[in-house]
Amino acid sequence: VEIRLPTQRGRKVTGRILSLPESGWPRVNSLKLAAGAAPGTGLQRELLLEAGFAEYHGYRPGDTLNLVVQDDPLGFRIVGIVQSPEYIFVVRGREAPYPSESTFAVVWIREGVVDELFGTAGAVNDIGVTMAPGGNRRSAVRLAERLLEPYGAETAVPQEEQPSVELLRLDLLGLQN
Repeated sequence: VEIRLPTQRGRKVTGRILSLPESGWPRVNSLKLAAGAAPGTGLQRELLLEAGFAEYHGYRPGDTLNLVVQDDPLGFRIVGIVQSPEYIFVVRGREAPYPSESTFAVVWIREGVVDELFGTAGAVNDIGVTMAPGGNRRSAVRLAERLLEPYGAETAVPQEEQPSVELLRLDLLGLQN
C-alpha cells in the first residue's frame, strides 16, 4: 500500500500489511512489543508499526498513519511499535534488498480489518512453517508445493533465502573480520 507522510512530499513511501489473528499474537514470527499495546479486537482502524520506520519518522503510539487502500486514503491509529524476527532487516524483497526506513514500512492489522479493506475473507497469501526437530524439510517443502500448486502458490522460500535473512548473514560475515 502507499503510505502518505506529511514530511515526504514527492517521495513514494510504500508499506506491507501483515494480518494479525483476531486476538493475541501470531504463533509463527511473533512480535516483540517495544511500546504501546496490541490492537483491540473488532474492526477498529488500529495498527502496529515496525520500530525502525517508527523511529526514523518519529511515530509513537497514539499517532495516525495514513494508508492508501484501494485508492482511498484512510487514517489508522498506531497503538503499538513492534519488532519482528521476520524483519530484523526490513527489506521490501529481492528487488530491493537493502533496508530503507525512509521509504518502506511494515504494519500489522487485525485480520478482520484487513479482510474488510481488501475483500479477502478466508483468503491466505502467505504461509509460514516451523519444522519439528528431526523433520525432513526437503520432503515437507515438496509436499507443501504440490498441495498448494492448484491455488496458484509460488515456490517455497526457505528461511535462509529470505532477503532479510540473507542480509543478516552477509552482515555477520562482514563482522567476523
